[in-house]
Amino acid sequence: MSIRPHEPSPWTAADADEAAARLLPAWLSAQGAWATVKDTATGRYLAADAALALKATTDTYYLHGLVRTATRDYKTAEFDLDKVVEWNPMYEAAYVAQSEVQ
Repeated sequence: MSIRPHEPSPWTAADADEAAARLLPAWLSAQGAWATVKDTATGRYLAADAALALKATTDTYYLHGLVRTATRDYKTAEFDLDKVVEWNPMYEAAYVAQSEVQ
């Protein structure tokens, strides 16, 4: 199926949220970490502290930074993303997230 510019996308934001909620725990499990992810749009919280406490890696700091950005805890998000860039200067997504926080 091709999507032309004049056709509406068959995917909604809810579809993307559901896909992320299903894929992120599987990816974290494969990396040796875990987290409980809930949707911020419905007012529920996100918890990535457990993943960071379990194993502090660039990926867990990055995800923790994204969670903190979503919950508007910008000071902690900036710290987490600074740590990612410090440990791995080639982590391009961290630079993008860092620029959104600052």
